Amino acid sequence: MVHREIKEVKSLTLPEVVERLEHRKQMGPLGYEQQSTYEYAQRFSVVDRDVARQVVEKLVSEFGLTEDVAVDMVNVFPEYKSTVKAIISRDRTLSVDDETIGRILSYLQEVREMYSGEKDKKSSKKGKKKNEE
Repeated sequence: MVHREIKEVKSLTLPEVVERLEHRKQMGPLGYEQQSTYEYAQRFSVVDRDVARQVVEKLVSEFGLTEDVAVDMVNVFPEYKSTVKAIISRDRTLSVDDETIGRILSYLQEVREMYSGEKDKKSSKKGKKKNEE
């Protein structure tokens, strides 16, 4: 068994997990757990890596969330206030009022809609290319 020293603990968004596992995949086949994690992260990523990191930064700077809670928000992209409250309640030091929760939810919905529109454009271009072949 190989023992490694933990140098840093950092919460990752699902798109960042996909990126790291794709890099790992280049070195050789993924183990069962890595492959399962890779497939899960690919399936449930709502935005790409850069957008995810920007959303995390905004949630931390503008809404006062901790980085861990902000990463959870990006990974889940909640649609309901109750889900936002549940994620925030993980960190007992955070106190966020209902108005801020509503603003967080609106912001996340705006990002999801904007990004899903971009994804639709990309997928329709791919569909056109396949039809042309």
